[in-house]
Amino acid sequence: AEKKLNIKVGLKGAKKAEKGLGKVNSSMKSMAKSALIAGGSFFAAQGIIRGLSSVIKLAGEQEQVEKKLQTALGHVNKELLAQASAFQKQSKHGDETIISMMALASNMGIAEDKIGETTKMAIGLSEALGVDLNMAMKAAAGAIQGDTNMLTRYIPELKTTKDLTEKLEIVQRAANKGFDQSIELTKSMAGEMNQAKMAMGDAGEVIGNLLAPAVTDVSNWFSSAATSAGEFFQRA
Repeated sequence: AEKKLNIKVGLKGAKKAEKGLGKVNSSMKSMAKSALIAGGSFFAAQGIIRGLSSVIKLAGEQEQVEKKLQTALGHVNKELLAQASAFQKQSKHGDETIISMMALASNMGIAEDKIGETTKMAIGLSEALGVDLNMAMKAAAGAIQGDTNMLTRYIPELKTTKDLTEKLEIVQRAANKGFDQSIELTKSMAGEMNQAKMAMGDAGEVIGNLLAPAVTDVSNWFSSAATSAGEFFQRA
């Protein structure tokens, strides 16, 4: 009888333990669900922040190069900015890079009304000679000012004459050929993909400019939300 009683008590204890474990299991599931929801909200918020940061960064970079050109010229030149956008569509270079090169041309002493021409020459030389745009701009600016020394190793024909006008014509021919190649390359699959990428970047710059004034408010809101979430889980 005593053995039967012990077995009965043991079974009751096991059932109670099982029920208790079931409650714990339910509580754990509930906590896990809450954690997943909170975690999802957290990562969603991170995604929003990354998106905001990305477009605002694009807008900031564009603003910096435009300010750089404005400082070099002493004023805003909307025609050059429009030219930079046009050159972007005819090359693999983004307008922010082109604007930066325009500022370099100005700093090298190129007259304002010659900057567009010099920039086009630089894009052409970069493509024709396989050099980076920064070097091409320095070479183009030098050629327009009568110094073609940087280009002699790339264009041997320059060694055939000492006449500065003829030298500039030789450089211009090479640049024009390169610029035509640049335009053709934008029509290739890779070129079209690059154009689409740059267009998306331009759209991001516009969105970034619209969002920039609200950045502080958004940052403060997320900061408050993070604090509230932390306090919630500490009380739980």
